Amino acid sequence: MSDKGKAVEIPREQQVYATVLYWGMLIGMGLLIVTFILYVFGVLKPFIPVTELPKLWGMKVKKFVEVARVPTGWNWVYYLGKGDFLNYIGIAILAGLQVLGFIILFPFYVAKRDVPFTIIVLAEIVVLLLAISGVIHLAE
Repeated sequence: MSDKGKAVEIPREQQVYATVLYWGMLIGMGLLIVTFILYVFGVLKPFIPVTELPKLWGMKVKKFVEVARVPTGWNWVYYLGKGDFLNYIGIAILAGLQVLGFIILFPFYVAKRDVPFTIIVLAEIVVLLLAISGVIHLAE
């Protein structure tokens, strides 16, 4: 007997998770495009002048941060008025989608009393939030 033509039922939590990732991706990518256009057309003055970029491109990260005096960690938030930092909003949204998705999945698995998935999702949330916060950083 063949299963061809049978509709596959997708669990509600997977539909919600996929919807969050889809719309979050569209918003994040849209913001990346808009903020890049603002940067390219010079609507906002950049933190690093475009003419200085070729001098900085070949540097190791530590040297680049030192010479260009760019903020590290979450300090980029204070520079959103600069054209070259504004695009970080889209990047942050895209990077945060995974943890948002897990946070949304958590109550579904709790309600189903699905202990293994509840534990996995909770562990993912904790690890991702620690990483996002900057508490966990393995390399300098």
